[in-house]
Amino acid sequence: MWRHKKIFDSITPFTLLDFEGCPACIVWLSGCNLRCPYCYNPELVFGEGKFSFDEVEKFLQSRVGLLEGVVLCGGEPTIHKELKEVVQRIKELGFRIKLDTNGTYPKRLEELLPFLDFVALDLKNPIEKIEISLELLLKWDKEYEVRTTYHSDLMSFKELKSLGEYLNSKGYKKKYAIQNFVENQTYIDPNLKSSIPLQKEQQEFLTQKIDFEIEIR
Repeated sequence: MWRHKKIFDSITPFTLLDFEGCPACIVWLSGCNLRCPYCYNPELVFGEGKFSFDEVEKFLQSRVGLLEGVVLCGGEPTIHKELKEVVQRIKELGFRIKLDTNGTYPKRLEELLPFLDFVALDLKNPIEKIEISLELLLKWDKEYEVRTTYHSDLMSFKELKSLGEYLNSKGYKKKYAIQNFVENQTYIDPNLKSSIPLQKEQQEFLTQKIDFEIEIR
């Protein structure tokens, strides 16, 4: 049964940062279909789940009336075919749900959208991998954002600019979050070097001829 499968790694019991305007917890799911060199959660990407939804549900039931939202993060949550049942049950408990996803499972994303309140979609090359998921969000009537992690050794400024231009061509009107690479202790690529953050003049150049808000994080 889906609720007994161990696909969850851990729970961050409280956050005010990850779901804007919504006191929430973060439920971390194990496994990912990508191997981004800058990923700072290799233990989630390569690890196996430690506990089942039965245990997650017990925690969530203890937070009813105290928290408003649940963030589903990874890894990549949508690799798990059980996720639809998970979000349905979380919704039944009365929580708002935010999903962080790389967008490479558009059919599963489409099944989840009726139960979600916010989606954060990663944008990276090749764009073709997430194009269908982006099209789904562009037609969606709830909140979402697109975001890109920038590392100066892995992506040129020209490539970053082309991603913004791509969003513009699609009629994107939401916030585009560009996340400067933040040094941590562990990454997928152990040889990854420090990144040069975007400079002020580059940030200003990005906003030219762009019809949506860009936020540098």
